[in-house]
Amino acid sequence: MTTLQKRIILSLIGIPIVLTSIFFGNGELFAVLLIIIAIISMDEFYTMVRHDKPIKADGFFDWSKKLVIRIRTNAEENPSELIGYVTVALLIFLAKRWEIGQFQGAIMYILAISVILVLSAEIFYKVHKPLKNAGTTMFGILYVGYLLTFILGIANYEGISNIAGTPYVVHKGAILITYLLLIVWSLDSAALFVGRMIGGRKLCPDVSPKKTRAGSIGGIAGAIVAAYSFGIWFQIPWHHALIIGALVGVVGQLGDLAESALKREMDADDSGNALPGHGGFLDRIDSLLFAGPIVFAYIRLLEYWGISVF
Repeated sequence: MTTLQKRIILSLIGIPIVLTSIFFGNGELFAVLLIIIAIISMDEFYTMVRHDKPIKADGFFDWSKKLVIRIRTNAEENPSELIGYVTVALLIFLAKRWEIGQFQGAIMYILAISVILVLSAEIFYKVHKPLKNAGTTMFGILYVGYLLTFILGIANYEGISNIAGTPYVVHKGAILITYLLLIVWSLDSAALFVGRMIGGRKLCPDVSPKKTRAGSIGGIAGAIVAAYSFGIWFQIPWHHALIIGALVGVVGQLGDLAESALKREMDADDSGNALPGHGGFLDRIDSLLFAGPIVFAYIRLLEYWGISVF
């Protein structure tokens, strides 16, 4: 089976799961899904830092079992990692349960307590590398956990609306997060296909040797077209759609390149092997980690000016 075929099969399985979690369960299912993704992504990040090999397993259930065993074992050997897992789960949980003002006020305390706990744990850890362990843990918390909270910030957008041409009424937050995901997926797909078809000069050969300038331009164009097209369906004004599409097209690729730079330093081709044809979970959310906060900031800025995005 080719890499492309694996990608298509996984997308046919994964996309319905994601969309179901968004539109059912009042957002609770989506929050649980994000917590699971965050913990797996943190494990992939820690694994790359340790230069460990990805899990080898026969099927999903065997992989899941070995993942739990590895997380538990590594957490026992390095308490800082356990603090990292708990903190990212707590950040996402609170981002869902609390109002945005409450959550933003609590972040500084959560991060401060995390720093104290991580450095305190290093006092009793048998291998004393406080700077490396604390730095790795806190960076993972910010990079994975904190950036993912902005996704829930978008999903928590208040109000209800109907999808154009249908009688279905859904929460605006569900529409916005679906809209963002569709743009990001279109960005990644367009960049991949255009890059493979045209090739040409490399975009950042020292960071990601396979990415081309043509692919980058194709990705931005794909994001803008997707934003405009899906914006019509979701009743998002065309000017907001074009701005969001351009922002996601540029910033999403920066997120992809940033993760590539991390993998480059840690001599890893992929963050993991959990998703056949895609690599690891961190490989799949790298664009979203950068795009989410920017789109959230754009929506909040519009609200500050008294303008609704739709």
